[in-house]
Amino acid sequence: MNDLAKLEGFKIPRHIAAAQASSMLVHALLHHFCDASQTAYAVKTYVRLGHYNGYVHISLFGACARNAPIKTTSIPRLELCAATLAARVDTKIHQGMTLILEDSVFWSDSMIVLQYISSTRQRFHTFVTN
Repeated sequence: MNDLAKLEGFKIPRHIAAAQASSMLVHALLHHFCDASQTAYAVKTYVRLGHYNGYVHISLFGACARNAPIKTTSIPRLELCAATLAARVDTKIHQGMTLILEDSVFWSDSMIVLQYISSTRQRFHTFVTN
């Protein structure tokens, strides 16, 4: 409870218009970090703006979290849900932004999810296919 008072001065700059206008913008990237645990899965999105003069501005753009289902689910399935959530968040951001985004980069620490995504095999379990 004593540490809650420290949050009063805590600020995370999320407004990217000032960074966008400060000099000529060369590129804009989104970086999505997804992860899961037994209780929840989440995505954090950062925007990286690179300018002509070499200045790089990185800012937290948004975060999204979901509670894990009440029914016990394996960590690989929850990691896959987090990756799916990252893809959906990326689609929504691209639809709603006027800033031209060069690319999106997705980050996951789950080797199983990365293997599912890179696999060319056509037959998956229904959960993975969906």
